Formats: sequence, structure tokens, C-alpha cells
Amino acid sequence: MFDDLKTLWKLIRIYLQGKTPAIALGFFTALLFSLVGLATPYITKFLIDVIFHGQKQDLLLPLLAFCGAVLVVTSFTGIVSDYVLVNCFEQAKLLMRHDLFTRLQKAPFNFLSMQRSGELNYRVFGDTESIQIFFSRLLINMP
Repeated sequence: MFDDLKTLWKLIRIYLQGKTPAIALGFFTALLFSLVGLATPYITKFLIDVIFHGQKQDLLLPLLAFCGAVLVVTSFTGIVSDYVLVNCFEQAKLLMRHDLFTRLQKAPFNFLSMQRSGELNYRVFGDTESIQIFFSRLLINMP
């Protein structure tokens, strides 16, 4: 199991090489998205305790503006984070399939004639799909 993880980490380093700034931006915006999302319970608490219970209706408009700002920041950071991380993942997936296809083209003819077409199909689609699932869990779902 640990050998498989080592192999996957090597693949990650190979296929995500040069994308460190984009991944850092994706993780930073995901962190910002999470931190801004933490403001929602405090907004509700302020609304109930101060505005309704304390009867300070003059604070309702500033609270509404603050809620709008939180919504805009949350939406923007969520979209940017998802776009950047999905884009990195899709580029890595394309590069991985391109490398596999290039290696299959350079393989000797007897290799291709001795292998069953179903096995080659499984390698091209099945194995790369399992690596892609690992990439998607790491890059997209983790933040």
C-alpha cells in the first residue's frame, strides 16, 4: 500500500510540476472561502441578540451590507478556487493520457499484437481513471 502511495506521489510531482503557484492560489482561496463562511453564525447571533432582542433596528442596514459583502467574497473565492484547481487537474489528466498514448505508440509491434485489446483499453482508461480519481480527491475535494 505504501509503495502505491509513493508511486502516486511521484506521479503527482511529475504531472503537477510548474503548477505550484496555481495550486497555492487555489488552496489560499479555498481557505479564504472557509474562513469567510465562519462569519455566518456570528451574523445570525448579532441579528438575534443585538438587533431583535436589543431593538437596534438602525444596525439592520449595515448588517445587510455586511451580509452582502460576505456573500460576494464567498462566491468569488469559491469560484476561483474551483476553477483553478479543476483547471490544474484537467491539465494533469490530459498530460497523463498524452504520455501514456505516446508510450503506447513507441512500443514495439509485438507488444501490441501480443496484448489483448481489452487489456490495453483497461490500461488506458481504467488505470488512468484510478489515478485521476486520486488527483481529484487530492486537488479538488481536499480544500
